[in-house]
Amino acid sequence: PLADSDNDGIAHEDDKCPNTHGTGSDGCPVVTPEEKAILDLAIRNLYFDTDKDIIKRRSYIYLDKLAELMVTKPNWKVRMTGHTDDRGSDYYNMDLSKRRVEAAMFYLMNRGMKRNQLITEYYGESRPAASNVSERTRKWNRRVEMEFVFE
Repeated sequence: PLADSDNDGIAHEDDKCPNTHGTGSDGCPVVTPEEKAILDLAIRNLYFDTDKDIIKRRSYIYLDKLAELMVTKPNWKVRMTGHTDDRGSDYYNMDLSKRRVEAAMFYLMNRGMKRNQLITEYYGESRPAASNVSERTRKWNRRVEMEFVFE
């Protein structure tokens, strides 16, 4: 018989998520629109003060909902990537993106998520979402992105 270590009925050779039990035809978990909305709201509502790594209180409700979901999905993971605009040195921006991702990571862990559910990456100013030519566009570069990851 072919290997199927996650016991979802899909052999490893056909399973796009061979280490995560899935219910989809590709062997991956099916993310419902409600689950996707929880993640999207957490991303769009994660706020920090300028040049700081302290999460603003208005973000808590959305991070709490994400943590609640992830506690019920112990085999799911979230990749969090930190980004900054181009003001400041490369070193400083890399450090700020790391501190912000880690602030979100520790917040979620304090709400019940396990460390092994979180993948953290930091990019500083190296992956802008928009041009850094004005404050209006620069704000889109100061962000922590999140996505579900299935292995």
